[in-house]
Amino acid sequence: MNNLLRIDTSTRKIDSHSRDLANRLEKKWKEKNTDAQVSYRDLSKTEIPHLTQDFIKTMYAPSNERDATENATLALSDELIAELR
Repeated sequence: MNNLLRIDTSTRKIDSHSRDLANRLEKKWKEKNTDAQVSYRDLSKTEIPHLTQDFIKTMYAPSNERDATENATLALSDELIAELR
């Protein structure tokens, strides 16, 4: 099965040229990939924080040694990586 991860970055919901283009490309792609699954990520709705020293430290800590706060720090990162995979 083919998968498409569509990432929208425009802050415009209406009159966005990039969203219009993405809509057309997605439609054509789906016509050729009828069994396809499309996942969406709208970066205007999801704030992705800048990397910090705490984030990097937590990222390299063994998962069995992380506390709840550290796991929460990595939650969005884990979600985004899973989408890419």
